[in-house]
Amino acid sequence: MNRLKRLVKPLTTILLIAAVVFFVKGFLSLSDLPAASEYEDEGVHTFAVKQIVPVQVKNTARGRSRRLHPTKTVYMIDYKTTDGSGYLWRREGSSAESLARQMAEDMPTVERRVLLLPADDTYITVEADQTAESYTTQMKRQYQVMMGVAALYAIVYVSVQLVRYQRSRNATQATL
Repeated sequence: MNRLKRLVKPLTTILLIAAVVFFVKGFLSLSDLPAASEYEDEGVHTFAVKQIVPVQVKNTARGRSRRLHPTKTVYMIDYKTTDGSGYLWRREGSSAESLARQMAEDMPTVERRVLLLPADDTYITVEADQTAESYTTQMKRQYQVMMGVAALYAIVYVSVQLVRYQRSRNATQATL
């Protein structure tokens, strides 16, 4: 039991630090998110498989596997618009080339909506049924949930620490 108590305090403190990091990340992402009115809807385009590309990514495995293989190969599926507009979309396939090829064969063409950000001269692709408003609403909700969970944990952590402090203070006053 004593060993468990020694582990709980550092773990809860580490979780508090992670909660603060998530809250800040969510806040910064939310503040950087362009308004829906800043996007120009370029319409729904048909994307066809252009190529399957091997990409080196960081290995997220644990232990020996990560030490021996710090990176791994993931096969990405590149799509290009069929109408000649030049828009590209990249989708993660698989860590096995054969599975990535199978995924590309299963979905040789994809309908995606292109949203242009003229201020940054960039674009994003979203599902065909999404609009700029629904996309920004979805992203706002995601960041707000991230911030809310982090804030909730911080409030619970501080509350528990205050209760523990009051109990220890009352216990020391009772012994005097």
